[in-house]
Amino acid sequence: MHDFRLPRPFMQPWSWPDPKGASDSSWLLSLELAITSGGPLRSYFLSLVENAKNVVWDLHSEAFIRDLSEDRARCEEVHFWLHQAKAPVRIQIDRNKASRIGKILALKAPFELIEREKDAVPKIKDWLIEVTPQFLRESEVQAVDTEKLLFEYESELGRELAFPWQDLGYFAGFLRRRKVQALAELFHYEWSRAQVYYSPQDEELEEKRLSGAQVILNPTAQILRRKEPKPAVIVIARYSGELIETEINSVQAALIDEVSEGFRMELPEALKNAKKTLQRMKHNISALEHDLQTLLEKKILLKA
Repeated sequence: MHDFRLPRPFMQPWSWPDPKGASDSSWLLSLELAITSGGPLRSYFLSLVENAKNVVWDLHSEAFIRDLSEDRARCEEVHFWLHQAKAPVRIQIDRNKASRIGKILALKAPFELIEREKDAVPKIKDWLIEVTPQFLRESEVQAVDTEKLLFEYESELGRELAFPWQDLGYFAGFLRRRKVQALAELFHYEWSRAQVYYSPQDEELEEKRLSGAQVILNPTAQILRRKEPKPAVIVIARYSGELIETEINSVQAALIDEVSEGFRMELPEALKNAKKTLQRMKHNISALEHDLQTLLEKKILLKA
């Protein structure tokens, strides 16, 4: 059975096993990862379960189980994945959580709850190795004990660190409070790249929904301020499975601000508002049209 609870290498899906060509098409998969991830990972998981002979969904995050008990939409997403496989489906879970998850999901045959084997689930450090390798290397160079930091962060959260998307969202802020600013920035940068790449947002679908002169900010986009290697504002986004990263100037930032505030806007209105803002701040707007075209070409802004 292929253990695919932590895809390796995480940011290189082209290196993953061919779901249709694997000799042993039995898979151990992370249910949390399937529910909270989109883009290349969602497409890959769909292909896996459709072609699998045997599927075991692993579920262990206490925070995720709590969310299921409070969010019916998320429960429906779980059932979506459970019903995708044509093969027998089992859910692997800790014994003390089995009855609770069975009630939350109202599970019926042919789904079977099985007790987790003694082999450990991926640890949060395993995720960091895949998602933030530069952060770990730089921590070692600076002689910073990441194990100790993770333990202190876990104590501050008051729960076991089990799943990265849910449990590491505040880690950059935690690092800043520990006065390791450069490491905090590096972690936030790598973390943002991974989140954008596997964002559950569907940027191409949102683009198709636009009409006329409508424009929107790519829904996967994240804006970061960086101090290293030089001060800059960058935008990271995904389009058609590709990661986009670009530095933006003040004119482009104003355009992004206008569009993000209005979600879907008419392009002439966005230009007009951005022009007013920039003139008020005494910015040169001679390149406004050019900067807009650059954002559209790079798929930071999406247009009908």
